[in-house]
Amino acid sequence: MSDYYEDEDYEMEDELIEAAESGDLNAFHELVEKGVDLNYQDPEDGSTAAINAAWNGHAAFLSALVNMTDDNGDPIVDLNIQSNDGSTAATCAAWTEHEECVRILASANDKDGKPRVDFAIQDNEGGDAYDCAAEKGNQEIMDIVEEAESRAAKPIVSLKSAPKSPRK
Repeated sequence: MSDYYEDEDYEMEDELIEAAESGDLNAFHELVEKGVDLNYQDPEDGSTAAINAAWNGHAAFLSALVNMTDDNGDPIVDLNIQSNDGSTAATCAAWTEHEECVRILASANDKDGKPRVDFAIQDNEGGDAYDCAAEKGNQEIMDIVEEAESRAAKPIVSLKSAPKSPRK
Protein backbone atom coordinates (compact mmCIF):
# COMPACT_ATOMS: atom_id res chain seq x y z
CA MET A 1 0.00 0.00 0.00
CA SER A 2 1.39 3.39 -0.92
CA ASP A 3 1.77 6.39 1.36
CA TYR A 4 -0.64 8.29 -0.89
CA TYR A 5 -3.44 8.44 1.64
CA GLU A 6 -1.12 9.12 4.55
CA ASP A 7 0.14 12.36 3.00
CA GLU A 8 -3.21 14.11 3.03
CA ASP A 9 -6.19 14.51 5.29
CA TYR A 10 -8.82 12.06 4.12
CA GLU A 11 -11.55 12.83 6.63
CA MET A 12 -14.40 12.03 4.22
CA GLU A 13 -12.84 8.71 3.29
CA ASP A 14 -12.37 7.79 6.96
CA GLU A 15 -16.04 8.65 7.48
CA LEU A 16 -16.89 6.31 4.59
CA ILE A 17 -15.04 3.45 6.29
CA GLU A 18 -16.92 4.17 9.54
CA ALA A 19 -20.25 4.34 7.70
CA ALA A 20 -19.54 0.96 6.07
CA GLU A 21 -18.68 -0.57 9.45
CA SER A 22 -21.98 0.62 10.92
CA GLY A 23 -24.10 0.31 7.75
CA ASP A 24 -25.06 4.00 7.83
CA LEU A 25 -26.66 4.58 4.43
CA ASN A 26 -27.52 8.22 5.18
CA ALA A 27 -23.86 9.00 5.76
CA PHE A 28 -22.99 7.03 2.61
CA HIS A 29 -25.32 9.13 0.43
CA GLU A 30 -24.04 12.38 1.97
CA LEU A 31 -20.44 11.37 1.34
CA VAL A 32 -21.19 10.36 -2.26
CA GLU A 33 -22.72 13.81 -2.84
CA LYS A 34 -19.47 15.35 -1.55
CA GLY A 35 -17.37 13.25 -3.94
CA VAL A 36 -15.82 10.71 -1.58
CA ASP A 37 -13.35 8.18 -3.04
CA LEU A 38 -15.35 4.94 -2.89
CA ASN A 39 -12.22 2.82 -3.43
CA TYR A 40 -10.29 4.40 -0.56
CA GLN A 41 -8.19 1.97 1.46
CA ASP A 42 -7.69 2.54 5.16
CA PRO A 43 -3.95 3.18 5.65
CA GLU A 44 -3.86 1.01 8.79
CA ASP A 45 -5.28 -2.25 7.43
CA GLY A 46 -5.98 -1.66 3.75
CA SER A 47 -9.70 -2.27 4.14
CA THR A 48 -12.26 -0.57 1.92
CA ALA A 49 -15.91 0.34 2.38
CA ALA A 50 -16.89 -2.82 0.45
CA ILE A 51 -14.70 -5.00 2.66
CA ASN A 52 -16.10 -3.45 5.84
CA ALA A 53 -19.71 -3.67 4.70
CA ALA A 54 -19.22 -7.34 3.75
CA TRP A 55 -17.41 -8.18 7.01
CA ASN A 56 -20.16 -6.62 9.10
CA GLY A 57 -23.05 -8.02 7.06
CA HIS A 58 -24.42 -4.67 5.92
CA ALA A 59 -26.05 -5.95 2.75
CA ALA A 60 -27.90 -2.72 1.91
CA PHE A 61 -24.68 -0.73 2.20
CA LEU A 62 -22.78 -3.25 0.09
CA SER A 63 -25.56 -3.21 -2.50
CA ALA A 64 -25.37 0.60 -2.66
CA LEU A 65 -21.63 0.35 -3.32
CA VAL A 66 -22.10 -2.33 -5.97
CA ASN A 67 -24.71 -0.23 -7.77
CA MET A 68 -22.60 2.97 -7.99
CA THR A 69 -21.85 3.79 -11.63
CA ASP A 70 -20.31 6.69 -13.50
CA ASP A 71 -22.05 8.68 -16.25
CA ASN A 72 -21.24 5.92 -18.77
CA GLY A 73 -22.80 3.22 -16.64
CA ASP A 74 -19.44 1.74 -15.67
CA PRO A 75 -19.07 0.50 -12.08
CA ILE A 76 -17.17 2.84 -9.79
CA VAL A 77 -16.33 0.48 -6.93
CA ASP A 78 -13.58 -2.10 -7.40
CA LEU A 79 -14.91 -5.12 -5.51
CA ASN A 80 -11.63 -7.05 -5.80
CA ILE A 81 -9.35 -4.72 -3.84
CA GLN A 82 -7.37 -6.64 -1.25
CA SER A 83 -6.65 -5.43 2.27
CA ASN A 84 -3.20 -5.77 3.85
CA ASP A 85 -3.96 -9.39 4.79
CA GLY A 86 -5.20 -10.17 1.29
CA SER A 87 -8.89 -10.21 2.20
CA THR A 88 -11.49 -9.05 -0.30
CA ALA A 89 -15.16 -8.25 0.15
CA ALA A 90 -15.90 -11.80 -1.06
CA THR A 91 -13.58 -13.55 1.41
CA CYS A 92 -14.89 -11.38 4.26
CA ALA A 93 -18.54 -12.08 3.45
CA ALA A 94 -17.83 -15.81 3.15
CA TRP A 95 -15.74 -16.00 6.34
CA THR A 96 -18.32 -14.13 8.43
CA GLU A 97 -21.11 -16.18 6.82
CA HIS A 98 -23.11 -13.21 5.59
CA GLU A 99 -24.99 -15.08 2.88
CA GLU A 100 -26.89 -12.06 1.57
CA CYS A 101 -23.61 -10.18 1.06
CA VAL A 102 -22.14 -13.17 -0.79
CA ARG A 103 -25.24 -13.24 -3.03
CA ILE A 104 -24.93 -9.50 -3.74
CA LEU A 105 -21.30 -9.95 -4.75
CA ALA A 106 -22.11 -13.04 -6.83
CA SER A 107 -24.74 -11.11 -8.78
CA ALA A 108 -22.57 -8.01 -9.35
CA ASN A 109 -22.04 -7.61 -13.08
CA ASP A 110 -20.64 -4.83 -15.22
CA LYS A 111 -22.79 -3.10 -17.83
CA ASP A 112 -21.94 -5.85 -20.32
CA GLY A 113 -23.14 -8.55 -17.94
CA LYS A 114 -19.68 -9.81 -17.00
CA PRO A 115 -19.08 -10.78 -13.36
CA ARG A 116 -17.24 -8.12 -11.37
CA VAL A 117 -16.12 -10.25 -8.43
CA ASP A 118 -13.25 -12.71 -8.62
CA PHE A 119 -14.09 -15.25 -5.92
CA ALA A 120 -10.80 -17.07 -6.56
CA ILE A 121 -8.57 -14.25 -5.25
CA GLN A 122 -6.51 -15.69 -2.41
CA ASP A 123 -5.67 -13.98 0.83
CA ASN A 124 -2.15 -13.96 2.29
CA GLU A 125 -2.73 -17.45 3.73
CA GLY A 126 -3.74 -18.88 0.35
CA GLY A 127 -7.49 -19.13 0.97
CA ASP A 128 -10.22 -17.82 -1.30
CA ALA A 129 -13.93 -17.21 -0.67
CA TYR A 130 -14.80 -20.88 -1.22
CA ASP A 131 -12.13 -21.94 1.27
CA CYS A 132 -13.50 -19.49 3.85
CA ALA A 133 -17.00 -20.93 3.50
CA ALA A 134 -15.65 -24.50 3.57
CA GLU A 135 -13.68 -23.84 6.74
CA LYS A 136 -16.87 -22.61 8.37
CA GLY A 137 -18.79 -25.59 6.99
CA ASN A 138 -21.29 -23.31 5.25
CA GLN A 139 -22.54 -25.36 2.30
CA GLU A 140 -24.99 -22.68 1.12
CA ILE A 141 -22.22 -20.11 0.70
CA MET A 142 -19.94 -22.74 -0.86
CA ASP A 143 -22.67 -23.40 -3.45
CA ILE A 144 -23.15 -19.68 -4.17
CA VAL A 145 -19.41 -19.18 -4.66
CA GLU A 146 -19.09 -22.31 -6.80
CA GLU A 147 -21.94 -21.15 -9.04
CA ALA A 148 -20.45 -17.66 -9.35
CA GLU A 149 -17.05 -19.10 -10.24
CA SER A 150 -18.56 -21.33 -12.92
CA ARG A 151 -20.41 -18.34 -14.46
CA ALA A 152 -17.18 -16.34 -14.48
CA ALA A 153 -15.36 -19.16 -16.26
CA LYS A 154 -17.83 -19.15 -19.16
CA PRO A 155 -17.53 -16.41 -21.75
CA ILE A 156 -20.59 -14.22 -21.81
CA VAL A 157 -21.90 -13.41 -25.27
CA SER A 158 -23.84 -10.21 -25.58
CA LEU A 159 -27.08 -10.53 -27.52
CA LYS A 160 -25.94 -7.58 -29.63
CA SER A 161 -22.80 -9.38 -30.77
CA ALA A 162 -24.21 -12.91 -31.00
CA PRO A 163 -24.24 -14.33 -34.53
CA LYS A 164 -27.62 -14.25 -36.19
CA SER A 165 -29.08 -17.62 -36.95
CA PRO A 166 -30.15 -18.01 -40.55
CA ARG A 167 -33.87 -17.91 -41.15
CA LYS A 168 -35.42 -20.66 -43.18
